[in-house]
Parts: sequence; C-alpha cells; structure tokens
Amino acid sequence: MVPTLEISPDFTIEDIHRVRENNYEATKHMTVEEKLHYYNTPRTDAEEQIGRLRVKRKEAKSIERNEDIKKARNALMEILSMKKRLPDDFDPGKELEEARAEKYKVL
Repeated sequence: MVPTLEISPDFTIEDIHRVRENNYEATKHMTVEEKLHYYNTPRTDAEEQIGRLRVKRKEAKSIERNEDIKKARNALMEILSMKKRLPDDFDPGKELEEARAEKYKVL
C-alpha cells in the first residue's frame, strides 16, 4: 500500500515533484507486470483527495467573500454615519466648487 500523499490546495510544481517521487518510490522494485497493474488501476484515493481539496478551496473562497462583504458593509456604514457628523447647513455642491476654485485658483 502506498502512503497517502498530501497535496496543497493550489497544486504547485512542488506537488508534481512529490507525486513523481512517490510514484518512483512505490514502483522502483516492481516488475513490469506489477507496474502495468499499478498504473492502469484506477486511483480512487487520488480522486477523493482532489474532491476534499476542491471543498477546502471553495470554503476558503467563501470565507474570503464573507470577509470582503463585512469590510464593504462596514465601509458603507462609516460613510452613512458621516452624514450625522456634518453640520446642518453643509452643501456638498458649494464645498466642491470652493475646493476646485482653491485647487485650480479660478478667479
């Protein structure tokens, strides 16, 4: 029985090297017939591991998405709470005109 090979969720070049090394170690003392059987027998354990990795990747993306949604929601709440801190007579159009005039020195 070949030991279980751990593959990273991103399946890197290092993983490919580990798979090749693992296959070499598993087959180096086999006869030609044994090697043919080894390589031609379906590997359900590899398929199961790929399935687990896909689930992990999907969960990680879901967590990232939830964190992004929380950040966006917090940013929106901060913007909305800003309105409460502005004076009652605040006019954004007038403020924009004054800022542009100051920046571009329009007479």
